Amino acid sequence: DNLILGNRIGTTANGSGDLGNVRHGVVLYNGVQGTEVGGGTAGEANLISGNGDRGVVIDGNGGATTINNTIAGNYIGTNFAGTSSIANTGGGIHFFGGASNNLIGGDRSAAEGNLISGNNPGVGIHIEDSNSDGNIIRGNLLGTDVAGTAQLGNENSGVVLVEGANGNIIGPDNIIAHNSAPGIFLYGKGTVNNTITRNSIHDNGDRRGIEQQVGANTKLIFPSLLDFDLPAGTVAGVTCSNCTVEFFSDDGWDGAVYEGFGVADGGGAFTFEKGVALLGPQVTATATDLEGNTSPFSPPVLGTSRSLTLLQSNHLARTQIKPRHAEDNA
Repeated sequence: DNLILGNRIGTTANGSGDLGNVRHGVVLYNGVQGTEVGGGTAGEANLISGNGDRGVVIDGNGGATTINNTIAGNYIGTNFAGTSSIANTGGGIHFFGGASNNLIGGDRSAAEGNLISGNNPGVGIHIEDSNSDGNIIRGNLLGTDVAGTAQLGNENSGVVLVEGANGNIIGPDNIIAHNSAPGIFLYGKGTVNNTITRNSIHDNGDRRGIEQQVGANTKLIFPSLLDFDLPAGTVAGVTCSNCTVEFFSDDGWDGAVYEGFGVADGGGAFTFEKGVALLGPQVTATATDLEGNTSPFSPPVLGTSRSLTLLQSNHLARTQIKPRHAEDNA
C-alpha cells in the first residue's frame, strides 16, 4: 500500500535532461503488494527515464508474492512532454520471479495508461518465467509519442513474453507501434494462455504485429478469411472450434484499427457483420481459444470475395469449393 507519485526518477528536475541512475529507476521486490506507481490524477504521474537499466522492475524473487501493484499514468523512457526519448537503456518495465496479478495502465481516457517509449536498447514491457502470470497490460502507448501518433519506438519489441509467462492479458486499448522488432513477441512452449485483445498494433519491425516462436501460445493458427465484402462490412471463415475472432483494418499484415469480433461455432465456422463498411484498406483477424491463447494476425484481405461459400448445418461446417477445371480438383 505504498504510493510513488509525481517524481522525476532519472532526469533533471524539469524533465528535459538525462540524469539517470546507474541501474533501475523503481524496483518492487520480494513481496511488495498494493503499491501504486503513478496514477491518472494530475500530478500523480512519474517520469522514469534515463536510467542505466530498466525503468521499472517488478520482481517476486521466485515466490510469486509481488502482486496486486499498479503502474499507471507514467512516462517511461521519454521526456516530460512525452515527445522525445530519454532512454532507459535496459527497457521500460520488466516482470519476473513470480510478479503476478499486477496492472500496467488502465483507462487511457482517464490518463491511467503509461507512455512506454524511446527505450534504447530494450523492450517496452518484458514478462518472463512461469510464476509471472495474471498480469494485465491495458491502455498504454508503446512506441509512440504522448499523442499516440508520432514514432518514438522502443529499440526492441513493444511487449515480450518468454520462459513460461502464462495467463497474462494484453489489452484492451494499447497502441503498440513503431517498435524496431515485432509488436508482441512470445517465445517458448510454456508461454501459453496469453490473451491479446482489442489493441491497435501496427508499423512494428518487419511489419510483424504478433509473433510466436517455439510453441508459444500453443502455436495457435490464425483464422482463414474466406468470404468477405469490406464495403458491406462482412467477413466469414473458419478457425478453431468455439474461438473468438477479432477483426482489424490495416494497410498491411497488422491490426491498426479494431473493428469488432465474432465467435466460431463448434465446427469452427464464423461470420461477422458490422453493418457499415470496414475501414480497410485491408482486413486481418486473430483467433483466441477457450484457454486464452491468441494467434498471430491472419494474412490480409481486401475488396470482395465470393469464391468460397461457408455451409453450416447442425453446428457443423464445411467449405465447398467449386473448381472451374477438372485439374483444379488436385
